[in-house]
Amino acid sequence: MRSVLITVALLAVARLAGAQEVSGITILSYGIYRADLSPPKQNPSAQLPQSNARNICHVMTTWIVPADDERLFGVAYRIEGSPRGKLVEIRRTVRFPDPAAPAGSYVTTEGTTKRPIGALSYGGWGIDEHTRPGPWTVAFFYGDRRLTELNFTVTRDKSFKVVPDENSQCFLVSEVGTHNARVAGR
Repeated sequence: MRSVLITVALLAVARLAGAQEVSGITILSYGIYRADLSPPKQNPSAQLPQSNARNICHVMTTWIVPADDERLFGVAYRIEGSPRGKLVEIRRTVRFPDPAAPAGSYVTTEGTTKRPIGALSYGGWGIDEHTRPGPWTVAFFYGDRRLTELNFTVTRDKSFKVVPDENSQCFLVSEVGTHNARVAGR
């Protein structure tokens, strides 16, 4: 009987060791980016059409985003946990001023993506002529647990200048579950 209990305990430990565990998220960079975008995919149920992003380059670290046409902003991040490389489902919500409703109205979109633990990932959003200035809140979740929340402000203030950071860098995002840039109003 004792050997059966030890075997059951060892199997439980082995199962736990093989389980995926997301311990958090590390923000690697945020602010203004440039990237090559595929043509937007229209989805009638989505507020923000989707485009795949390639050749992503971080330009400037900032929480303020000028509402210039074709401006891209977002966040580069890494999902922390184990085992490294295991795909996990991450849920993302984005709350932003509704371009189709009266001023002061907001809309929240939600989507999921599978990202590998430990790999560089990117989520971004674009600006066009329909984008309203105001706060954008982006939150990342694993299951029901909020991993982080980021707050950007889109502004029409013409005095705000985009000045590239000295440490600006370009990076590639894994082909597996490439994060999408979303372009508002398209």
